[in-house]
Amino acid sequence: MVWTASPIAISGHRPSNVVWALYNDANGDDAGAFATGGDVLLATAAAALNIGDAVFLSAAFTVNKSAVAGNQVLVAGVVVGGVPRTVESATMEVFQRAGDIGLQAAATGDPVLVCVSGLCVVVADGAISVGASLKLSTATSGRVTTATVATDAGKILGKAWDAAAANGDKIRALVALA
Repeated sequence: MVWTASPIAISGHRPSNVVWALYNDANGDDAGAFATGGDVLLATAAAALNIGDAVFLSAAFTVNKSAVAGNQVLVAGVVVGGVPRTVESATMEVFQRAGDIGLQAAATGDPVLVCVSGLCVVVADGAISVGASLKLSTATSGRVTTATVATDAGKILGKAWDAAAANGDKIRALVALA
């Protein structure tokens, strides 16, 4: 599918000149201990997706999760938000509180917010050390596992900001798609 212009007339956009941006819920008061934040894009969920799912680009402006190794090269980012089921106004929100990780962000066909750069929470598929490169897991869809830079070029989601001791641990990932 090729790109087509919006049917709504849109004015020109000027680039912003933001020299530094502090992506941190606590405005830096926590010295980064609990920081999350980054850049997100709006996509369509190809299936039910949860907050914290690592996803791949499955079709034009559509993301999905999968344990298929071939989808690792299509890595798109991490689901960080969507339309809460309790909000009737369809307001898009980012959810990065501890209790939100693993909750449904979108049903099939719903809009979803995907972190493409920044610090967000993911779910580990096994032990992961701080600073380890991350990729989509081939054991459990939506989770991340350690990547090897030399052999996983083009599949890297980012780096582990925290350590995971076991499968299912929630850690922050510095998303930097390569």
